[in-house]
Amino acid sequence: GFLWKGQEDVSGGHCLVAWKNVCAPVQNGGLGIRNLDAFGQALRLKWLAKSLEQKNRPWAKSGYKLGEDVEKIFNSAAEFCVGNGKDTKFWTANWLNGGSIAWRWPVLSTYVGRSQLTVAQALTNNRWVRDLQGALSNEAMAQFFQLWDEVHTVELNLEEDTIRWKLSSDGLFTVSSAYNLFFMAREICPFSELIWHIKAPSRVRFFLWLAAKGRCLTADNLGKRGWQHEDCCSLCQSEAEDCLHLFVTCAFTRRVWRMMQGWIGINFLLPTENEPALADWWMKARMAFRTGYRSI
Repeated sequence: GFLWKGQEDVSGGHCLVAWKNVCAPVQNGGLGIRNLDAFGQALRLKWLAKSLEQKNRPWAKSGYKLGEDVEKIFNSAAEFCVGNGKDTKFWTANWLNGGSIAWRWPVLSTYVGRSQLTVAQALTNNRWVRDLQGALSNEAMAQFFQLWDEVHTVELNLEEDTIRWKLSSDGLFTVSSAYNLFFMAREICPFSELIWHIKAPSRVRFFLWLAAKGRCLTADNLGKRGWQHEDCCSLCQSEAEDCLHLFVTCAFTRRVWRMMQGWIGINFLLPTENEPALADWWMKARMAFRTGYRSI
């Protein structure tokens, strides 16, 4: 409520940025506030990651189901290093080169029932073949022979199975790396971390963050909310007001930037009419400053 309106209570109509974007990491353009749903899933992934190391602990023997989605995420980011094969699921775990059997041979996997075979059980007298139900299609048959050839190159040993976490350099699971997994598909924001490192009061940095996202309460955003407003810019009285116009293309604003340019004695890039976005111009303009001055 304070960030959005400056008051304790706030309604949805005053929220300038969607909460899911606020909860994104700073490098993805958010404020880094923890997304509790994603963090909860990251903690549940820890159960699976530690299940082999602490399999004699009571929680590991409880048989608690973490959910199919959580297991799929885990199998995509964790690689099972098979020793004796007693703790690695044959069909769903990522233990063969290149991914799990269910992912690499999806057509063949549709003929598998609710199998919980471990690698050790499956490789004993080719027990995995009996999990296939019904007459295989031509494509499934081709995948069957590919899997047959690859499985027969596997040799088990007396060591216990282990897990290598692919998202960390040392192969060890961390909740932070699992949490960041949920934001990997998001675009990296080139200016977000810069905003929070500049030497300015917090309210100024927060305002700059809103302006770079085009979420200040300029005329266009007031219009979207159905609030009372004047369409024209109150400074130049000639063009429609939005964040780009107010801070970059407005004739009044450009004059302010020219005065600033003369005041500090540095010939930084002035905004132009064709500037695509406030953040793009800001990133170009700051390059005129020496590295030590850019945070100012």
